[in-house]
Amino acid sequence: MKNILTLDLGRGWIRYAVTSETLDVLESGKVPVESMAEPEAVFSQMEMLGRKYHDRVEGIALTMPGVIDTEHGIAYSGGMYRWVKDMEYAKIIEERTGLHTIILNDAKAAALAEVGYGSLKKVERGVLLMLLGTGIGGAIVNHGKIVNGPHFAAGEFSYMPGDYQDREEGEDMFSRAMSINRLVEMVKESTGNENVNIMKVMRGLSQRDPLVEEGVRLYCRRLASFIYAIQCVVDAEQFTIGGNITDEPRFIQMIQQAVHERYETNRFKVTFEPVIRGVSFHEDSRKYGAVHLFLQMQKEEKK
Repeated sequence: MKNILTLDLGRGWIRYAVTSETLDVLESGKVPVESMAEPEAVFSQMEMLGRKYHDRVEGIALTMPGVIDTEHGIAYSGGMYRWVKDMEYAKIIEERTGLHTIILNDAKAAALAEVGYGSLKKVERGVLLMLLGTGIGGAIVNHGKIVNGPHFAAGEFSYMPGDYQDREEGEDMFSRAMSINRLVEMVKESTGNENVNIMKVMRGLSQRDPLVEEGVRLYCRRLASFIYAIQCVVDAEQFTIGGNITDEPRFIQMIQQAVHERYETNRFKVTFEPVIRGVSFHEDSRKYGAVHLFLQMQKEEKK
C-alpha cells in the first residue's frame, strides 16, 4: 500500500502526516516555522520531515497558500510568505529531501477532498468557498477537475469587489467583507457585547440566541449576494461552504435560507439557485485532497 507524506504550510507552522492511499493517517504532527520571512526556516523543516519519513513514503504532497502551478511545480506567490515569487518550489523540496514532490494551493486541495471523497463527488460543476479568519479561499470544479485558468488564479474569490464604489482600503472586497473576523464584528454589533469570539458565535447559534442570530443573519445575507454574483458567471450546481464555523449546522442552514431569499426576491429570474452544502471534511480536507491529487497524477504519468 502506498503512503504519502502530506505537508500543510500555514501561518507559522507546518502540519504533517504519513497518510495511506486509503486515507489512514499513520503518523501526524505539527512543527513550527520560526520565521515566516526566511525561506530557510520553511525549507529546513520540510527537509527534516522528508528525511525522517523518506523510507516510508512514495513522495510529498504539499499544500500552501498562493498562486500555484501544480503541473510544473511552480509557486508564483505564497500568501503570507511574501518572499515566494516565481519559485520552482517542488524542485527545491525534491532536491533537499530526495522525494518526488507535488505542490498545490490549499483551498484547491480542500476542494479536491470534496471532489474525491465528499460533497462535490459526482457534481458536474461546483464551487468551494472556505470562510477563513482573515479571508476567503475558493475553487471552481468542472467535471471532477479543478479549474485553474491560464494564470492559475481561477477561484481567487478573495479579491472580488462587493460594489462599484471601490471603497477605501478595499473594505468591500470579499475577503474583508466576509471573513470570519468580520462575522465576529457583526455579532459584537448585534449583541452589544465586545467580548465575542467565533466559539461564542457558534455556541450562540446552537442555543438559538436571537441577538447572535441577528448578526449572523446579516452576514449570511451579504454572503448570499457574493454567491449570487459568482453564480452569474459559473452556473454551478452546488456551492460547498467550509471553515471552522461550518461545524455548527445552524450556520449552514442560515446560509441556505439567505441564498434562497436572495433568489426569491430577485426580479431577474435568469440564473439558477445552487444547492448549498457544508463540507464533508474539515481539518483533514487539505490532507485528503493532496493525497487524492498525488495518486491521480501518478496514474496519469503511467498512461
